[in-house]
Amino acid sequence: LNTVYEHALKVFETFELSARYLDELTSGLSDAEIRKEEAELSVRLKSITDRLPQLRDLWVIGANGEPLVSGTVFPMPKINVSDREYFKAQKAGAGAGTYVSEVLKARAADTTFFTLSRRRADAKGQFAGVTTVSIAPEYFINFYSKLPPPGVFALIRDDGAILARYPDLSTRLEKLAPNSTVMRAISEKSDDGFASGLSNFDGITRIFAYRKMPNYNIYVVS
Repeated sequence: LNTVYEHALKVFETFELSARYLDELTSGLSDAEIRKEEAELSVRLKSITDRLPQLRDLWVIGANGEPLVSGTVFPMPKINVSDREYFKAQKAGAGAGTYVSEVLKARAADTTFFTLSRRRADAKGQFAGVTTVSIAPEYFINFYSKLPPPGVFALIRDDGAILARYPDLSTRLEKLAPNSTVMRAISEKSDDGFASGLSNFDGITRIFAYRKMPNYNIYVVS
């Protein structure tokens, strides 16, 4: 567990730094100003996404749910993401903090991702949109695949949503059942520990170790 946990800590540090850069880059800019400077801003964001393979993209989204600028998509097509879970959470109030989404299908490219979103606010503190750091699940899967076998390694939300898993079951299983071995242990409000039981997927008895990531509703499991 220590290996996958330390890996996750280091990778999530880069996500946090990327989110801060997004905030600083667009601080004080209106949606109209961001649209006007889209080309220049996109180049600056691309310089980050090109260097960090764990990043799928960096986006700034307006208060109406329309993306304004991206690090990988230029020019930004006219789409709307106001129906996305992460957008609704940030719009609902300032208390969402950094919100971690489930794995999503991209609308501007043929990829999947999960995202860390943060609320944008105007000078009066009112909702002004969202910034997102989109993350490539396969970055974690590829790392897990190189660990000594046999083993099951995963990154999950506290509601059981699977963000990354090896062996990869993304086409067959998106969320752990509440009665699964790991989710029963997490439901007891334990931040780390061990759990033993039958796998709901393959019926094999396994011993799982799990640990909660600091500042996120995410658990590393092995």
